[in-house]
Amino acid sequence: MDQDIAESTLRQLIRRLLSLTPSAAPPIPELPADLFATPGRRDEILDAAARLFADQGFAGTGMDEIGAAVGITGPSVYKHFPSKESILIAIGQRSALRLEAGALAAAATSPEPRGQLDLLVDSYVQSISGAPDLSVSFQSRFVLAGNPQAIELIAGQRRYVARWIELIRCLEPETDEQAVSLTVHAALAIVNDAVRMPRSTPRPEFAARMAYLMKGLLHA
Repeated sequence: MDQDIAESTLRQLIRRLLSLTPSAAPPIPELPADLFATPGRRDEILDAAARLFADQGFAGTGMDEIGAAVGITGPSVYKHFPSKESILIAIGQRSALRLEAGALAAAATSPEPRGQLDLLVDSYVQSISGAPDLSVSFQSRFVLAGNPQAIELIAGQRRYVARWIELIRCLEPETDEQAVSLTVHAALAIVNDAVRMPRSTPRPEFAARMAYLMKGLLHA
């Protein structure tokens, strides 16, 4: 990236952040309940594994612990997943589906780029703060280095980010594409980093404030 563009964009983003008042953030709508449904044993295992991976790390979690969390033995987990790595991949795939559902809902709900962008922000914040899947996927990428399925997950994440960039390009066609990309990644980093703070996500105002800050960065 051109250094001058990067510095100019970062200065602009800092000014935008300093002008915001998170305590004034309006509430955001909840995602449809079925996006977080857990209809079967497989999803129960994924839910338990995601929580354990988030709390203890991937390496610090054993199959026996995952099984115990859903009331089965460790060997019984292998009936559903051949390895701990396959559980991690499935967690990533499930989070990708949730993001895709949010993107499709945004496109179907609002005909305007700004409305779609705001809905994308809301769904992203709800997804990453409502379940540990997405943050676990980000934090455990190194575990799956070179795995073909992991490569596809990363490609899917890039396509998802490209949707955000495309919408801003529609809103600000005169803005340099590098600046738009940096803006999107900066907005995503706000919530991606914030969810790692143990006391953040349980706070009722967390999701609304994260969405408010992200929108404040993304909108000119």
